[in-house]
Amino acid sequence: MDVREIDPRLMVASASIRYTAENEWLIFRGRSLREIRYGGYGQFRTLSTQVVNHAAYRGPRFSWGDEYLFRCAHSLVGTGNLNDLATGRR
Repeated sequence: MDVREIDPRLMVASASIRYTAENEWLIFRGRSLREIRYGGYGQFRTLSTQVVNHAAYRGPRFSWGDEYLFRCAHSLVGTGNLNDLATGRR
């Protein structure tokens, strides 16, 4: 197997959130993060709101991730960026 390190800051990434429900994965998709016309990282607020409003959402007390989605949807935390992904920061 050939394993290579990739710098996420050099990738053309799009916004997306994968949410694990009871018996399925839900994927909320946005557009390119580099295209300001699509809202950049602000798309994560919209996607977080879609997750929080979905019937499968378990509420902010269910898990750390569910609380983060709730807080992101309500602009109580930042959306992060690809540099955070590269460095492992949250």
